[in-house]
Amino acid sequence: MMNGKEHLKFLTNLKANNNRPWFEENKSWFKECQANFTEMVAMIIEQLAKVDPDIGLLEAKRCVFRIYRDVRFSKDKSPYKTNFGAWINRGGKQSPTAGYYFQLSPGDSFIGGGLYHPESRQLALIRQEVDYNGKELINILNSERVSQYYPGLWDGDRLKRPPKGYDPDNEFINILKNKSFVAMHALADSEIKKDGLETRVAETMIALQPFIDYLNTAISDEN
Repeated sequence: MMNGKEHLKFLTNLKANNNRPWFEENKSWFKECQANFTEMVAMIIEQLAKVDPDIGLLEAKRCVFRIYRDVRFSKDKSPYKTNFGAWINRGGKQSPTAGYYFQLSPGDSFIGGGLYHPESRQLALIRQEVDYNGKELINILNSERVSQYYPGLWDGDRLKRPPKGYDPDNEFINILKNKSFVAMHALADSEIKKDGLETRVAETMIALQPFIDYLNTAISDEN
């Protein structure tokens, strides 16, 4: 059974010392945390594969993000991310399909899933599916299985007006305005520190599997 106590401790110190000298001095600490996080992701994949067999083909290391930031186009020149993150989907983190995300970060840990900023053709296919079959999506999101963890779609990235080609009176217009199709479940630091974290994360992801299937069915023509 695993927990994220040491990860939170490392990341808290990194946030206060986000510079190369401190990181190099503490690189062995980072490598230990990174290896532990990767092992945790492998255990999550093993459990998730029971309901999503394609996930079982993944290697955990292909799902875990690097801690190094790309600062070329950012005003914030801090060289390191202050989180450990993993994107679990068919084909690994470079694949364009809908999948599951786990972020471990002091005060900002969460489990999520879906498609964040899908490219325009995928977005068009998802909106088309919602227009034709929006009731199924609503039923999935309102089901006890999903709603016990996820309070609906993330609404932080939406159009102010209906997307082109859709009537303002469309019964699913509030969903169609979304530019991302994502559901999220926040995790308190106290939850991260408890043993059995990998099982709780996997269970929360498994609950979202019908939503992931809905999105991947919608964009299947692209894959």
